[in-house]
Amino acid sequence: MIPQKFVRAAKWAFALSLVITVTALAQQFAPELLKQMANSDEGQVVQIPAVASNRQLPAPPAPNLVGVNLGVESEPNGTFGTANSLGANPEGKIKGNSLSGVLGTAGTDEDWYSFTTTVASSKIYAATITSFSGGGTDTILTVFDSTGSGVLETDNNDGTFGGSSSSIAGTVLATPGTYYLRVTNVSTTAAITSYDLYFAVRSGAPTAETEPNNNGTPQVLPASQWVSGVVTPATPEDSDTFTFTAGAGDTVFISLDLDPERDVTTYNGRIGLGVFGTPGNLLVTGDTGTGDTIDSEAIVMTVETAGTYTVYTDSQVAGGGGPTATYNINVTTIPALPAGTCTTYTNSTSMPIADVALTSSTLSIPDSKIIRSLRVILDISHIFFPDLDIHLRSPANNDNGLVTDVGASTQTGPQNINLNDDAAIPALFAALNGPIYQPDLAYRLDWFRGENSLGTWTLDIRDDAAPDGGTLNSWSLEVCEEPALTGTVVYNQDFEANNGSYTLGPGVTANEWEYGTPATVGTITSPPIAAFSNCASGTGCWKTDLDSTYEVSSNQDLTSPAINLAGVSGPINLYWQARYQMESTSFDRIWVRVTEVGNPTNTRIVWHSTNATMRDDIGTTSSTILPASAGWGRYSGDISSFAGL
Repeated sequence: MIPQKFVRAAKWAFALSLVITVTALAQQFAPELLKQMANSDEGQVVQIPAVASNRQLPAPPAPNLVGVNLGVESEPNGTFGTANSLGANPEGKIKGNSLSGVLGTAGTDEDWYSFTTTVASSKIYAATITSFSGGGTDTILTVFDSTGSGVLETDNNDGTFGGSSSSIAGTVLATPGTYYLRVTNVSTTAAITSYDLYFAVRSGAPTAETEPNNNGTPQVLPASQWVSGVVTPATPEDSDTFTFTAGAGDTVFISLDLDPERDVTTYNGRIGLGVFGTPGNLLVTGDTGTGDTIDSEAIVMTVETAGTYTVYTDSQVAGGGGPTATYNINVTTIPALPAGTCTTYTNSTSMPIADVALTSSTLSIPDSKIIRSLRVILDISHIFFPDLDIHLRSPANNDNGLVTDVGASTQTGPQNINLNDDAAIPALFAALNGPIYQPDLAYRLDWFRGENSLGTWTLDIRDDAAPDGGTLNSWSLEVCEEPALTGTVVYNQDFEANNGSYTLGPGVTANEWEYGTPATVGTITSPPIAAFSNCASGTGCWKTDLDSTYEVSSNQDLTSPAINLAGVSGPINLYWQARYQMESTSFDRIWVRVTEVGNPTNTRIVWHSTNATMRDDIGTTSSTILPASAGWGRYSGDISSFAGL
């Protein structure tokens, strides 16, 4: 039997040019995650001045336990019987693609993960990070026993990186065996388009703190990176600090258990990491401490440089320490995934940033590369950094934001901003020097993926308030390129000769897919996006309404002809070119799915949108609105499960 390909859009502007190449490859090229950010709407993120150490410390040992980045979950994993395995005694992270029901049934999806422990009385530390979800952020995280039905612990609101995200620390795993983590969405309407699940299993006993180890006199973490302590006395306030080493680009997951005895005696603690910024600060987070009976906190951060870092904990409430204010802290370091073949291009010519004006700087890239991922590094001096709204424009005039009104005037000297979609969180803290951050919620560097790097790139800096100025000292783009496609082409369509015999799907409302050359941009905002009235391969493509935006509350289905994969063995990848601009995925969704002809139950969604609303309100008013867009980019999905059909 033969699979078909479906493309669907909800409402607002979306355009697609399908240049589909199905190849049987010797190597799989998995699609990189689409990511975005959302600021936390609960708890607090604060900065505490770091006190210089007044003791001679031995170098922290290299961690003997290193977390693993497991990439992206594999669907279906909606039951404990189909749970994704995290491994034995695991630590690391995995990305959940969607807790939404991408076919319009938000809130019905469950993601299950299994793990094993080989030691009795082990403990699990886990947290969800939802601050980059383009929709909802409210997860529930549950630990189950080996039956998949006995609840050992559950949490709804202890996380702070994403409104009502989840944190669990120190759940006891009494006997060796298999256990389960389940992530669900509280909302039935606000889709959680993506999240990161961090986890670590620890066995034995944590190493006890050694006082004094307050801010300025840190204790070196043991090789296990697992410690216990107590925040006492309450007066004067106690703070405990520990040092460890991390490599450049490592993501650090720190989990704070505020009730290690599980005697329902907790205190309102907080957890932090540093030292970052100029002057140096410890970046600290914690919620109100009243969300659950068993309280915990979690912080994640991607660090720019290799070196020694400091873990910080204290009571969030004055006088909140004491003999019962006990804790366990777990630290997990997760090295970055290999980026592949990357080249860095730099404009080192400084230029003044005009006050209450637009300043633009260009960077010419002489190499023709298909972009797999981008990293942006900015070196900027400014009297009041939150005045700045910063955008990046590609040679194809794809104009997308990077950061808006981040930083603080208390951070002095040049601000070195390192932006990468693979970083743990957006710039939720004012300290910009030191961490690697994601771009802001409304933006993704992934929207440049699949474009050609060749040509002139432009950095736009808008200063939106008087009376202060600054200097763009330098800026760089790191371009990591897609590997060349190899293998046998089974099917190809670029729509230049005709419409490819694609048809509008039945049973949808006001289906507006049209074939031809776009006459208008068809955006959700104005002004229009320049150079959008074209197609990936020339003048022929499919778009949802060639000369206007498509209708509100409409649904669009576009169906390919049958594609014969009989006799084709895997791995098999599907590639297509697309460009789109749309509202938040809380309102609108796009997905690409493959269905076996004659067997509609055999369906796989190979890609879906995860964006926030793709536009930017520049300045202190919304008088100037810049639309963002993705593409024309090359996307891909693994369809090996359809091999031979």
